[in-house]
Amino acid sequence: MSLFGLMKPGAFVTAARGFPRSQTWGYALVALATGWFLYYLRNESVSDFAAYKSYMYLGFALLGLLTCLFLTDFLAVRGLALVLLLLAKVMLDTARWSESSWGW
Repeated sequence: MSLFGLMKPGAFVTAARGFPRSQTWGYALVALATGWFLYYLRNESVSDFAAYKSYMYLGFALLGLLTCLFLTDFLAVRGLALVLLLLAKVMLDTARWSESSWGW
C-alpha cells in the first residue's frame, strides 16, 4: 500500500477516501471475517457448547449474511475491524506459547 501511495498519491487518496463506503470491499471483508470465525468455531472443543454448536454455527453464518444485507453503511470499515480482531487473536495465540521474558 505504501509503495502505491508513493508512486501515485492522487489515486491512493481517491482509493483511501472511497474505502469506507465501498460495498465490494465490505462484502469481501465481512465474508472473510465470517468464514474465519466459523473456522474457529468449528475447531472449538469447549464441551459446554457442544450441544449448541450446530445452532451457533448457523446463527453466526446468518449474522454475517444479515450484516451484509442490513448494515451497508461503512460496511468495509466494519469488515476491516472484524478481520483485524481475528488477526489479533492469531497474534495472541501465537505469543501465548512463546518462551520469553516479555510474556506472562
